[in-house]
Amino acid sequence: MKKRLFAGTMLLFLFMACDMFNAPMDPFIEEHTARVTVASLDVTGAVLQPTGNGYLISGSDVEMYFIMNNTAGLELDFTVDCFINGTQIQANTPGGRFVYDKISNFRVHAKISGITSNPGEQIAVSLKMQTENGIRVFPPYSCPAFATSVTLLEEVAAMGGTKYSSLSAALDAAPFGSKSAPVEITLLKNISFPERSSSYTINGKHIKLIGGSYTVTHKTGDTNPLFAINAGSLVLENITLAGNGADGNNAIKLLLSGLTMGTNAVIKDFSGPSTNGAVFVPLLSTFTMTENAVIKTNTMDKGGAVYIDGGLFTMEGGSITGNSANQGGGVYMNYGVFTMSGGMIGGSPAEKNTATSGHGAYMDGGIFNMSGAARISGNDLYLVTGKFVSPTALSGSGIVAVITPQSYSGSPRILSDGIQRSRFSVTPNGTTFYFINGIGLLASPSGGIGYGEILYGTDGPDIINVPVYIDGTIDAGGGDDTITVGGMNPSGIINAGEGDNTVIVSATVNGTISTGNGNDTITIGSWFQSGNINSGSGSDTIDIKQFATGSIIDVGADAVMDTVIIRDDSNGILEINNFDPGRDKLKLKPGWSANLSGGYVEITVSGSGKIKLPGVTDTSYSSYIGQYP
Repeated sequence: MKKRLFAGTMLLFLFMACDMFNAPMDPFIEEHTARVTVASLDVTGAVLQPTGNGYLISGSDVEMYFIMNNTAGLELDFTVDCFINGTQIQANTPGGRFVYDKISNFRVHAKISGITSNPGEQIAVSLKMQTENGIRVFPPYSCPAFATSVTLLEEVAAMGGTKYSSLSAALDAAPFGSKSAPVEITLLKNISFPERSSSYTINGKHIKLIGGSYTVTHKTGDTNPLFAINAGSLVLENITLAGNGADGNNAIKLLLSGLTMGTNAVIKDFSGPSTNGAVFVPLLSTFTMTENAVIKTNTMDKGGAVYIDGGLFTMEGGSITGNSANQGGGVYMNYGVFTMSGGMIGGSPAEKNTATSGHGAYMDGGIFNMSGAARISGNDLYLVTGKFVSPTALSGSGIVAVITPQSYSGSPRILSDGIQRSRFSVTPNGTTFYFINGIGLLASPSGGIGYGEILYGTDGPDIINVPVYIDGTIDAGGGDDTITVGGMNPSGIINAGEGDNTVIVSATVNGTISTGNGNDTITIGSWFQSGNINSGSGSDTIDIKQFATGSIIDVGADAVMDTVIIRDDSNGILEINNFDPGRDKLKLKPGWSANLSGGYVEITVSGSGKIKLPGVTDTSYSSYIGQYP
């Protein structure tokens, strides 16, 4: 026998809870629509509560809870309807019958399974209650407050098979993990305006954030770091962290923590004119960049990409490009350790970092180790006086960094030793060029360039003056250069490079002079003896006072005229290779004679010297041999 609700106590409750009314005798249907936020777990009213992680996401089951107070002996049948954007998708879904005989709070719930909807759509769920005997359980006015709809949130992140509607929720739900086995969280979409009141904070946890090529964009106007990591670690893979150009803070700030940027991890477009580093690495924190990681187009006060403030920054690969700062466009070292075993700071002109001082990096303190394939290209490394680079086992060839010392006086130390000095050049001080000597100190060429030492020019027009003999190398680089040298010993080398160059050696040349593409002039004011000249492409003029045994000139096999001048008495043999009598010219002191000897032209000049022209058999000598002056 079904119980009837006529108890005096219950009638008193009804009269006290609502307006006076006459209960209808026909069956009663009362309908309510739930309207609560998806994050709410409050069950004192009608609540849409998803199964699983506490957020309503696409594909969830939806449960509606309803509290009924002191309803002893109640029998209740109910059904549930579901609407999405005002369109009914489920109607009269059976909710069941609940019988409760105790006088206490009572919660009934209805469940709709497998709701499918597009993220962001509005979903409304209605609960219909009906008693079989037609007596109202209680009037509408005694029910809790309701709203009309709730937003179906998007699936933003996943962890261990569970999906979350926010990255914050996933981070909060994550277990601690370990540095060797971090907890993996995968992004499922771009996050344009992160849902948070401050930074994404990782406290003591070890997280691996896999982006799936998605982007997390810093919240507009937010001056907090995008990520704050405290006594934990974060690994980034296939993800982009993007600023909005006016953030005023870091992308990632570490505290007693570790950060690793793995494959295709990108940090870009953060701006903090009063902030140091898109990534801030303090004491007892570590930051590692690996292959294909990128930090680019950030703007800071110091350290456009990275600011090292006592921590350890290890750059195994990747690139730091297009960043800007007042000091240290790429990296600023306050103190701590920067170990660079690979990767690139700078690059092509379009990829250069920019700064007032230290376009690539600024070393104010700490230790800077370079090895392997590490390169700072198109950017300089600024060294505060007393700071130096420690290079070991650099791979490949060519310059790995251009160093700008704070002071050029007093022969400051530039490298820990001089073993790999040839891999570093020095920014000129105005028009005065410097090099690194055999023990790693800054040296002026006024005292000469020793064996194994290299003075590098720039890619622009240079004026390089070494008033004494050189035993080392001058590598002027590109541009239209003027190089003046007192003399060249056998180990001395001048590489004038590309451009229209002028090389003047006032004394004897026993070494090697080479020029690249361009119209070059090489003048030797004394003996050219056991030396080599390679004039490269272009219309070149080689003007030699006199030659002695063992000297060779190669005028190149290009299609433009080269001119070789011998101004005075000579002895021994000079060999001129690639000489084309239909293109090139010889100008000799009067008194020369020529003949075919050994299958090529041999010319005897004043002073008994001989010029050999291998491969030349043209006996119309006057067509290519003239008189000097």
